[in-house]
Amino acid sequence: MMENPRMVPLMIEAASLKVLFIGGGKVALRKAEHLRDCHITVISKDIINELRDLSSNIIDRGFVPEDLELINQHDIVIAATDDRDMNDSIVTESRARGVLVNSVNGGGDFMIPSTLRRDDFTICASTEGAAPVLPPFLIRTIDGMLDSRYDLMAALIKRVRSELRNHITDQKERARFLEAILEDENIWKTVDDDPEKAYQAVMGMVP
Repeated sequence: MMENPRMVPLMIEAASLKVLFIGGGKVALRKAEHLRDCHITVISKDIINELRDLSSNIIDRGFVPEDLELINQHDIVIAATDDRDMNDSIVTESRARGVLVNSVNGGGDFMIPSTLRRDDFTICASTEGAAPVLPPFLIRTIDGMLDSRYDLMAALIKRVRSELRNHITDQKERARFLEAILEDENIWKTVDDDPEKAYQAVMGMVP
């Protein structure tokens, strides 16, 4: 069991976030893929093409002290150079300015988890850096376990939930109704064969 975990899992709206990447290699790319919906700026003299494709703004040169002012213009900073001392300095400067920062060398204010993303749900796994090889393994395992029925059920719950507000005014009662659907083996069988039939069956159960 993890002792004294420091980090809290959160889901954050990404579209409005401005992220500054200092460094343009493969590790930066992996992190950028997770943050692809953000507005991404990259500073580096060497930026791989895949990272360029994800970026909104490119500064094709090495990081210089004057660039520290750019930190104030961003919500998140990723220190992804191949120089540990520089990355540590970027972490220190970002924290001093009250800007969330992550370093490829570890440390910083947040970590990027391994993620399984489907159309209607997302699952993340992290060991907070204690065992970095485990989260990707967990995600691959979970991905193999969750067949297409789970995607269909997620879509069904989403559709039914939008209709329930017109029939059940109490939020707790709506939640109990939706939980009961998830426990109903017949609905699971029906949604796999005929999603529309499953929807009609569920709506027929609405009080």
